[in-house]
Formats: sequence, structure tokens, C-alpha cells
Amino acid sequence: MIPDEGTAPLADDGVSSLAYSIRCLLNRDPQEAAWAARRAYEAADQAAIWDLDIQVGLPETEAALQAHVFVQRELTHQALDLQLLGRGLIDEVKTRAYHNTLLSTAELKSL
Repeated sequence: MIPDEGTAPLADDGVSSLAYSIRCLLNRDPQEAAWAARRAYEAADQAAIWDLDIQVGLPETEAALQAHVFVQRELTHQALDLQLLGRGLIDEVKTRAYHNTLLSTAELKSL
């Protein structure tokens, strides 16, 4: 499952997020979870940049990226995961991780 050049950054963020998540499960270091979340956010941000076809670093583009459906979807996933973890529902977070995707197949193809 080697990504093409266009989706390689998304694949890199996804694999890195997965690796950090696995390391967090193995060593229980919350910093690993933070890095996993950060890489998942970066994937959403990159997908939004491609979807909007905008130049990054401009004040008006940051607001558009923050409001984009991909970024908001990932932030919503992370917020719910934090709520569940706060209630000790680790297995539910794991189950959600298997079923929640950042992008649908159609969204990924449209990039």
C-alpha cells in the first residue's frame, strides 16, 4: 500500500500517528498520545490545504483551514476521545479508532 506522490504526506502523518498511538499503548506515556493527536491534526490540515487549494501562512487562510470540514472532523474526534478517556473508557476510544476515518474514499480521491 505505497501511496502515490500526491497522498504521501497524508500517509506519512497517518502512519506516524499510528506509531505514536502504539507506543502510547506500550509505554503509557501521554506524550506519545499528544504526538499521535498532533500528526492526525496535521493530516487533516494538509488535506484541507489541498482541498481548498490555498497558500498557507496567510492570516485569511488559517481561518479557512480551521473552519474546514476535515479539520473540524478531526478536532471533534479528538475532543470526544478526550472526554471518553476522562471517563476511563479506553476500550471505547480504541473501538472508535478503528471506525473513524479522517477522509472518506471519495474525499481522498477528490484531493
